[in-house]
Amino acid sequence: MALVVISGYPASGKSTRAEQMKTDYERRIRENDGVVDGIREVVIINDIDYDGRKPYDNSLTEKPARAHVFTQVTRMLSPSRLVILDGLNYIKGFRYQLWCAAREARVRQATCYVAAPEEVCRRFEATKNEEDRYKPETLDNLFMRFEEPSSMVRWDSPLFSLAWDDDVLNESTSGEVQGESVAEVRRNTTLDDIWAAVTTGAKKGPTAAVAQATKPPPDALQVLTKTTSSLLTALQTHLAMNPSPSPAFPLLTTSSTSKPKSKSSGEKFLIHLPPRAVSPSELQRLKRQFEGIQKRALVSGGTGAREGTWTEEAIAERFARYLMECWGSSIH
Repeated sequence: MALVVISGYPASGKSTRAEQMKTDYERRIRENDGVVDGIREVVIINDIDYDGRKPYDNSLTEKPARAHVFTQVTRMLSPSRLVILDGLNYIKGFRYQLWCAAREARVRQATCYVAAPEEVCRRFEATKNEEDRYKPETLDNLFMRFEEPSSMVRWDSPLFSLAWDDDVLNESTSGEVQGESVAEVRRNTTLDDIWAAVTTGAKKGPTAAVAQATKPPPDALQVLTKTTSSLLTALQTHLAMNPSPSPAFPLLTTSSTSKPKSKSSGEKFLIHLPPRAVSPSELQRLKRQFEGIQKRALVSGGTGAREGTWTEEAIAERFARYLMECWGSSIH
């Protein structure tokens, strides 16, 4: 039920921290009868699992590799799983994507920045096997392009920093430490803070950018055309029966506009007509414009599609309001 995004320089110790987290958090789950706040398992997703370090050599290969990692993360997010993303994650835009995915999945998210000086990272990188090292020019480029996480932006918060040489698990400690047990010492580590954030922190719902709009019914277009045509026919009949400019046309919101209305059949409001004659061609033009707007909203899932429903009553009211906006009148 959570996502931990690890970020840091190449060879800064990110994978070591990821394994430490996994080991420690799995222990906590076992000690709590196999579940903590719904979390039953801890998994690590590593960015080098997709063709190693080669994708970072140029942007043409890096983008699909990053997309692959993002897909893997979104597939693994679930209420019963803590996902640890082990990788550079050096682009703030990518971390923002991950933050949005976590919100859409309604899981907690935290960022862990493994801090290490560049010269230390270069020294560690030089000790690796040749097949596990970045190309020299790629390494230079990654150091130059790295965008450090910041607690000032929402997609990196909460942010926890771990120095490359911190003994976060006190692994060399055993037995009693100045009157405290190992468990008591562990309680004050950064891993405890991260654990608290992913198990007790506030869950945020999806933003408007990622919120899924309610799907309209399959017959929405048919209902749209039928309703606007019925309202237009009723309005033209009203105008034909009242040759002189009529101040208003009554419309009921809870039944089909093509059927006779009674005061008890629904809530009535008035369509205020303009103080001039309205021609059939003008009504047809406004009808086509309104239907075009509604169809575009329906296809794109835009504001109109999310805010409005697609019943006859709702469409009739929206059409009536649209007519009066065009005429500069008001609705009551």
